[in-house]
Amino acid sequence: MFEMWKSIITVICLGGLSVEDIRRKEISGWSLLITAGIGLVLLAVDGCWREWQTLYRFVPGLVCLLLGWLTRESIGYGDGLVLLCMGGFMGISQLVRMWFAAITMAGLVAIFLLVVRHMQRKAELPFVPFLLMGYGMTFLN
Repeated sequence: MFEMWKSIITVICLGGLSVEDIRRKEISGWSLLITAGIGLVLLAVDGCWREWQTLYRFVPGLVCLLLGWLTRESIGYGDGLVLLCMGGFMGISQLVRMWFAAITMAGLVAIFLLVVRHMQRKAELPFVPFLLMGYGMTFLN
């Protein structure tokens, strides 16, 4: 029963962040703080915060933040922070699968937009909606 509620809360949080990312092209600090707080509450309720392996959940977000820094924010810091927050919602394996599914889908959409729609190379795509779709894909598996 807890897993079902956790999945619903995850979809609501990612959905809200997706809408904000699409509309504003950025994610507010308040939205990130609220999402991180919800993730920490879920970790506490789940009881897995006592295990040191729980720290692995935050590695993909840290890697994404590092990639954002290395690429001079071609990958936005907000995307890395959202991924970091999602460490409180799901385990490392699901998080990595979600991340790679999102990267793959975003890449395919970007190629489509470049080839068919002749968009600029520097055009920005909101990434959080792809994380939401990636979560849906990992949830179905």
